[in-house]
Amino acid sequence: MVALLWNKLWAYPLMILMLSAFIGYQVYRISLTGSVPMILLTVFDLVVIVLVWIEYRQQIAHRHGTA
Repeated sequence: MVALLWNKLWAYPLMILMLSAFIGYQVYRISLTGSVPMILLTVFDLVVIVLVWIEYRQQIAHRHGTA
């Protein structure tokens, strides 16, 4: 999280990877329990991944002077 706040480019893909792994675990738990709160948390995590991806692309464009 701190590396993201400092705009370290390597942290963005790592965050996406870690959240994806966590979502994999959540899907496993959902398959066992069918928990609605877990489904909502998973959707929230997917939204966070999309936002991190968008910010990552913006950071790359900004650093290459194309923004």
